[in-house]
Amino acid sequence: SSNTLTFDGYSFVRMSSILNLTQHTNLTFTFRTQVSQGVLLKLISFDEKKLQHNILIQIKDSHITLELDKKILFQINEITINDGLWHTIYFSIDYTSTNQNYYYLLRLDNVFSNQIQLFQSILSNQLKESIIGNDFHGCLGNLTLNNQIIYLQKQDKNPLLEHIGTNNGCQLAEIETRTLRQYTGKDDLCSLYHPCYNGGICSSQTTKHGLSFI
Repeated sequence: SSNTLTFDGYSFVRMSSILNLTQHTNLTFTFRTQVSQGVLLKLISFDEKKLQHNILIQIKDSHITLELDKKILFQINEITINDGLWHTIYFSIDYTSTNQNYYYLLRLDNVFSNQIQLFQSILSNQLKESIIGNDFHGCLGNLTLNNQIIYLQKQDKNPLLEHIGTNNGCQLAEIETRTLRQYTGKDDLCSLYHPCYNGGICSSQTTKHGLSFI
């Protein structure tokens, strides 16, 4: 895709933005990966007391979770996402001033989470910055924020974006090959990459090949 980036686990994009989270906010993006852990998106906001709040959309144990200030709000267990296929995320935040409640909703492909309702007595909550792809191996793109397309690639010269080590396009096969070469004998390639298909069983070995297929 012309609006996709490749992340190698160390690369990320820092996006500056000022949004009022007491209004409706939504974002969407697509991603693909073959690993079971990683942070896809981190939203950093500040309340009226200048306290920082972090919302993380991340991968834990091959499933998508939503975390607010280090507390997991929900996890979508119906879909495992480290299959190398493209998946779509939709995330929205709504705020009602009458009861000062925030409502969080996450959709992965065609599966919706339960809507989470949280009471937060906040007069203003400004989204200041987003970190895209930190600690993530794979491809991410087609990002929209409040229905506006965010052009991610470097040549688009978006003044709101700072790229650290990303590559244009989706080079998932190259990323996975390079990562495998860096692994040591202590790493369990089977549990991380699930390389077997059609009912095969992967077994980690101490040989130079690192694993075998049964």
